[in-house]
Amino acid sequence: MPANILNQFALPTSPAGHAEIVRFLAQRGAGLALSVPLLARLAGINLADITHEAGCSRQLLHFALRGERTPPAALRAAMRTQLGIDPWEVLDAMNGTEKEAS
Repeated sequence: MPANILNQFALPTSPAGHAEIVRFLAQRGAGLALSVPLLARLAGINLADITHEAGCSRQLLHFALRGERTPPAALRAAMRTQLGIDPWEVLDAMNGTEKEAS
């Protein structure tokens, strides 16, 4: 599969569009471990840039995306800065469990 296959589709690039992608994939059983790397790729952002901004390891990022660790506030803030959304907040809103992002 060509590396630029994503460029062939008209995918949303706004924060609202990113949130919609997270919701769409979550409704189909795909977690953040799939949707966040996809969003980063669409936005031309390297996940290492997000972890660098957050001051955390890539391992912590991946644990948080899989739900094995609670994402630190700095990681959530870096997601909002880089992707325009906090993906955990999107999922919380979907599940009706709005939580304050600390």
